[in-house]
Amino acid sequence: MAATSSISHGSVRFAIGAPRVTMEQQEDEEALVPADGGAEKESTVVASLSLSRRSNPSTGADASSRRYRMTIAGIGVFAVAIVLFAAFSPSYVRSKDHERVQFSKSTKRLSIYENTSDDHPFVEVSVANNFDSALEVHGPYVSHHSVWKSWTYEWRDVSGVGVVDMTVTVESNSSCATVQWKSLASPLFDPSFNDCIALGSGHWYGGGELFTQHWPLEKGRINTTAFVGRDIVNSLPETAFGSVLEPLFFSSQGLVVRVNDSAPLFVSLAPSIDSHGSGAELCFISERNEDVYPQVDRPSKVTLDYSVCARGSPVKAYQSLVGDGYLKKPKRVPNVDMMRRPIWALVSEAEKWTRDSIKNFTQRIIDHGFSYSVLHMGSISRNVGDFIFENRSLPNPSSFLAELHARNFSVSASVALFVNVESVNFDLAVRGHYFVKGPNGEVNLVRWSEDDQAGVIDVTNNDSLAWFVDRLRDLLDVGLDTFQFRFGEAGYLPLQHITEQPLGNPNLFSSRYARNSTAIGGNRSVIYAAYHVQDLGCFVALRNRNFTWGLGNGLHSLVTGALTFSVLGYPFVLPGYVGGNLDIARRGLDDPELFVRWVQLNAFLPAMQFATAPWSYDNGNSPLNVVDLSRKAVALHQQLSEFLLEGLARDATSTGLPLVRPLWWIAPHAEPALVSDTQFLLGSDLMVVAVVQPIAVSPSMSVYVPAGCWQHCNGTIFTSSGQMFSEQLALTHIPYMCRLSASPSCPAATGAGSTFCALQPCAPS
Repeated sequence: MAATSSISHGSVRFAIGAPRVTMEQQEDEEALVPADGGAEKESTVVASLSLSRRSNPSTGADASSRRYRMTIAGIGVFAVAIVLFAAFSPSYVRSKDHERVQFSKSTKRLSIYENTSDDHPFVEVSVANNFDSALEVHGPYVSHHSVWKSWTYEWRDVSGVGVVDMTVTVESNSSCATVQWKSLASPLFDPSFNDCIALGSGHWYGGGELFTQHWPLEKGRINTTAFVGRDIVNSLPETAFGSVLEPLFFSSQGLVVRVNDSAPLFVSLAPSIDSHGSGAELCFISERNEDVYPQVDRPSKVTLDYSVCARGSPVKAYQSLVGDGYLKKPKRVPNVDMMRRPIWALVSEAEKWTRDSIKNFTQRIIDHGFSYSVLHMGSISRNVGDFIFENRSLPNPSSFLAELHARNFSVSASVALFVNVESVNFDLAVRGHYFVKGPNGEVNLVRWSEDDQAGVIDVTNNDSLAWFVDRLRDLLDVGLDTFQFRFGEAGYLPLQHITEQPLGNPNLFSSRYARNSTAIGGNRSVIYAAYHVQDLGCFVALRNRNFTWGLGNGLHSLVTGALTFSVLGYPFVLPGYVGGNLDIARRGLDDPELFVRWVQLNAFLPAMQFATAPWSYDNGNSPLNVVDLSRKAVALHQQLSEFLLEGLARDATSTGLPLVRPLWWIAPHAEPALVSDTQFLLGSDLMVVAVVQPIAVSPSMSVYVPAGCWQHCNGTIFTSSGQMFSEQLALTHIPYMCRLSASPSCPAATGAGSTFCALQPCAPS
């Protein structure tokens, strides 16, 4: 669709681009009558009807004329009443069929209908919430095309100069609409836009990673925050978006909202004030902010451009996003060995590990009967940005890595785009102009931790990117197999940053980092920041959680985080370390039950990684056999991977469907399924119940079982019509169930013996 703009000259309006027709000029099309305008033409008609010439009342002809005038006057009064109703009613006067876009100038409420005969809009938006009340709304000005129609409203200042306009476009055979704001005035007038979508009684998902990851979103609140990826562990406020995000939100009623990258976007979400969804709003604010959205990266005027689509259900909403190519299908499956067997991480500083201690650690993994895929060595350099394998106790790293390979360990290391000021490469990078700059053209340092200041390698600069890639290849030549690519969030860019190539949106820095680095790291790559990179087919890591039970970055948020990543199009979720940021040296080995529940839950996610060894609890003080329960969970995960997860992963490359799915995937209209944040599906037929409270606090759980014939992991076969059951909990396992049939009755031949629940039963509750 061609862009349209307009200019005014006196009382004549000229349209540039597609033809634009005012309401007064539109005679051949059914007109939309706004609540506070459009009466001028009808008033003129009424006036002309009441200007009949007076006659002598004494004649019969005059009597007939008098009756005629009275009839006309009655018609005029009725017409005036209609006009007044149209002028002061908060809604629109419309017949059975009406325009799909309606806008009340008095309330600034935009209503969009799926069909012209619908009684209720599929979305309502409160627009221009921050505009000066002195601005006057004009329009709509209608543009036509064979496949679309648009309505433009223009806000003018007191002198009659157009300041901004809003264009709403719908396609003829589509249930989608786009809303586009743009500034018309001189650069001296720099507006901001603030539109809020009424959430209604539906439930909402998407957006991105949050410190407190509510599912659905309206269970929590998001204070106005820049829609820029940040390290949520180290960022304030806690409502900031995290490392993985997409400007995409959709509802349980199938409403899909997508915001274009061009907006300097801020987002807020206010929860409802009652059970009917009253007051719940998702707001998009587009405004100038030089610190987060530098002018050099932006269009000359602030814009806001978003689309809304009605898809009927959350499942259809997700499928439509894959179908239209917005959520791209992964091009490959990550390394299968990493899906089957855990990653084991050395999280202490590189200098604390010796050849003997590392060999001892790997031997204990084997001796305790645990499987393994990758040994992750964390940071391998003395200073971040050195990009050399540097450890005094490992003078010949190639020889040592060969020993690990002989034990069938692949080896990875952490890398980032930071070059610390103490690094051997810092001066070289400054001379080569490899860093992101500040507004004065000088290197703008970032403090990425309490003790570290660094320059940020500019991945939009071909020279700096080539230098970074060469350093990674050097490490691969030493014997490393792959990398975990950390600290790629746009929030780590310097304030008022300037990159070699303008980004348009700072989150695209994360995209460039992920695409270029995983091309070197291969299918074992792990990324910690993601934006528009669903097609990469690599593991996307959840941030390490805190060693706590709750939603506030604790165990519970592992479920809601995995679900959020999945509906944003990232099927290969790598949870953080089992036990999260458990600091044994500082806290000791507290709460073995929490550690066990963590590993049991992690067994049902696409991959596993340990930093705290389960045998650390093997000191005789724990009432639980942590090693044995952890070993069983790891073995269960490997069986699950071979039985189900690897097939789902291969399917994802052709279907784009997630491995971890919300319960509403098979029950899209069941309220308990829409709000459940402790249950999830693997594929469509294996349901998992996460235990996120100590058994002393909650010895049983209420579990929603969608309609169908089910087999519990304890062997019980039962039917459900879509109802709640009470599940007694045990420390030995978390519950899981297999759906044998979608019918709420079990056929004679159920195939129950071939399910995962039958092949890998849990202990009786």
